[in-house]
Amino acid sequence: MSKPPLELSDRDNDSLTLQADGESVWVTCTSGADEVTVGAVQKDEILDWLTETTAN
Repeated sequence: MSKPPLELSDRDNDSLTLQADGESVWVTCTSGADEVTVGAVQKDEILDWLTETTAN
């Protein structure tokens, strides 16, 4: 199941968008007219990293 994209921006209006399907994630960074997208990246790789960095 796909979720709606997560869209975040800072006070300079640079943005980060995460979009996912069941297995993969795409990360898009936008600054002004410049945009770069990385993906598809395996969702489990990101989840493992987040789990390891937030575990106490």
